Amino acid sequence: MQPEISYIFFKESLDEQELIAIISNLNGFICILNPDALTSEIQILAAYDHVYRDNEVRRRVRDGSLRLMIHLTGERQIKNARKEIGFRNGLERCVVVYEDASVFQKFLSGLRNAVVSDKPFIPRDNPELDRSVFPRMAMSDFLS
Repeated sequence: MQPEISYIFFKESLDEQELIAIISNLNGFICILNPDALTSEIQILAAYDHVYRDNEVRRRVRDGSLRLMIHLTGERQIKNARKEIGFRNGLERCVVVYEDASVFQKFLSGLRNAVVSDKPFIPRDNPELDRSVFPRMAMSDFLS
C-alpha cells in the first residue's frame, strides 16, 4: 500500500505543541514533514517502503511517523531526524503523509486556518539529487 501525500499552507503560524495535540487524538498513520528538507515524492515513497519492513527500527521506535523520518534522513537518533525533517514552529507549509483519508480529514478539521494546496511543494522526482539522498536513506538500514 502506498501512502497519500498532501500539501498544506498555514494562514497563521501553528505551534508545534498544538500540532502534537491534534495528532495525538488521531487513530492512524500520519506524518507532518518540512517540505524544505525533502527532495521529491519518490524520496517519501522509498522511505515509506521501509517503515513496516525494518524490524530493528520497529522494535526501537513504535511510532510510524518517527520511523518514516528516520528513513527519510538516514539519522539513527529520533531527535536528529525530527529536527532535520519534522515540523517546527514558524513553518508556513508542510507535507502530510498519511494512509487513510478519514484520518487526514480529521487532522484537517483540528487545524484552524489551514489550506490544502492543489500544487505540490516538492517535485515528483528529482534525479539530480538521488545520489545524495538515497545513500543516506540506505544508511538507516545499516545503522539500526
